[in-house]
Amino acid sequence: MKIAFTMAHERGEIDRLLAGLANRLLAAGSRICGTIQTNSERGDLGPCDMDIKVLPDGPVIRISQSLGVASQGCRLDPGALETAVHLVEQSMT
Repeated sequence: MKIAFTMAHERGEIDRLLAGLANRLLAAGSRICGTIQTNSERGDLGPCDMDIKVLPDGPVIRISQSLGVASQGCRLDPGALETAVHLVEQSMT
């Protein structure tokens, strides 16, 4: 198995790039599935909120938990991630 990653200078740049690509593919009539992520800053309330949109026209799901400003553990919501995976699987059939 080969693993790859992408990096960008600006926070959220890759997410915006992928969202733009997904929108162009949809506009061209392509059938796509998966998710795209959007981060929303929370100011002084702690780390950003993380949402994903299930493609092509599914719901937006909050995948992060608000654990407080001092929290240093993983903020991902396993139940929300499981829901997103299920919805993507359904869209592939």
